[in-house]
Amino acid sequence: MPSKSSNDAGESRERSLWVRSDVPESAAERESIISASLEARADLIVVRPGDVAKAAGARGIGVISEGEVTAEDVTTLTPDPVPTESGPKEVAMVSISGGSDQDRAIELAGVYGTLVVDCRDWRVIPLENLVAACQRTGCQLMATVSYPEEAETAL
Repeated sequence: MPSKSSNDAGESRERSLWVRSDVPESAAERESIISASLEARADLIVVRPGDVAKAAGARGIGVISEGEVTAEDVTTLTPDPVPTESGPKEVAMVSISGGSDQDRAIELAGVYGTLVVDCRDWRVIPLENLVAACQRTGCQLMATVSYPEEAETAL
């Protein structure tokens, strides 16, 4: 279950920790990330399809896939989908580098239950707009970060 926190205004919000272990080419490095994620009690660990068993015991397991769901208890993350796909879907992963990407992400907020955005060098305004869109649709919004400072900005 995601943890609840309060901001300076006293509003309660949920925080979730999802960790991507699927990026490194080295199996040993992926396994190390999975192990650390299990220890940190991450809410979801994104793994390669061949690494699902290594994440046994995780609170949640995800696999990035443009195809069918790999298993009933595995969350499918769809990379850069188009809003015209039939829904509702589980998780959309969207890279945002300009206004048209932001517009597409806002449309996806009505189709997917969770929207994971990577705003690269263009963060604050898209996140504000996406927060508003997700509040209207009930879609959960998550932003990718690489450093603690980025997490503070995103929050």
